[in-house]
Amino acid sequence: MLQVRLHALTQKSFEQFKTDLDRAVEASFAAALMTRKWSDRTLHTAAPTTSGVIRYEAGGVYAEFQISWPGIPMKDVIIQESRRILATATGSLVTRSP
Repeated sequence: MLQVRLHALTQKSFEQFKTDLDRAVEASFAAALMTRKWSDRTLHTAAPTTSGVIRYEAGGVYAEFQISWPGIPMKDVIIQESRRILATATGSLVTRSP
């Protein structure tokens, strides 16, 4: 399994971030395959080859997800789309943590 961590700063309120994140996910090619569940300020996601969380904290957003072995050939596309979604939701540059 491949572990991916992304981070972005944001000045948005949680309510605005949540609205923007939901819209960004709905615009994704993966929307039809993805399940989502909010728990407080954390979005839990799952798709056929990925699972993860997106956490909103004061001033920043953290995404952590795993790509299972069948999804590894698509890892670049999955990471690129995850970055696009997070950038749209936060209005900020997204960085990848080691």
